[in-house]
Amino acid sequence: KHSERKCRLIGGGVTYSTLDGATLEGYWMHRNLFGHAESLRFDASVSRIFADGFDWDLSYGLATTFRRPGVFTPDTDMTLRLEAEREFVDTYESVTIAGKAGLEHRFNETLTGKTAFNVEWDDIDDAFGNNRYLIASLPSQLVYDTRDNKLDPTEGLRGTLDAEPLAEFERGTLALAARGTLSGYLAVADDDTMVIAARGSLGSIVGGSLEDIPATRRSFLGRGGC
Repeated sequence: KHSERKCRLIGGGVTYSTLDGATLEGYWMHRNLFGHAESLRFDASVSRIFADGFDWDLSYGLATTFRRPGVFTPDTDMTLRLEAEREFVDTYESVTIAGKAGLEHRFNETLTGKTAFNVEWDDIDDAFGNNRYLIASLPSQLVYDTRDNKLDPTEGLRGTLDAEPLAEFERGTLALAARGTLSGYLAVADDDTMVIAARGSLGSIVGGSLEDIPATRRSFLGRGGC
């Protein structure tokens, strides 16, 4: 016997790191909003609570996302998103307000592509002082994924190619931010209890000086995770 899933959902989570402190997250979601599998979701988060050297420099975010599947083709989804975020990290502090309209298309079981039109305003305090940016961009991504399990892979590859041409209007900067990442997984025990995972990433930004590019677009050493 099959029953229809609930249309309204609410959820949340709490995580804690001895370095980054605690993070609180919550969401409310309405599925099948207009009867064609559309979804509307609201997200909120607060992080860096009791982080190392805690002095109430919190990061927080609010976002609302509308998703409609089957636009143009059965394998093409449309996403509309509005978000506001304040991020506090070791190298910069930023406030971002952004709106995005995008499409995602599944070419086959292993290849997915997406692109969007993004408009955002940033207020960033970093090594170059306090600067404001007004940006229009086209963030796009191709994902190749042959992993046997998306949540707990034991074999396969996952590669992503990101490219974002952008125009910054405060300084008249035109730039292209690009990055490629490849992750691989290989089980070395018959019962899959031991898996070797490796990850490599290469990126570059062409156009404009370092100060002309918002810190939220730059790459910083020290990232982890595969």
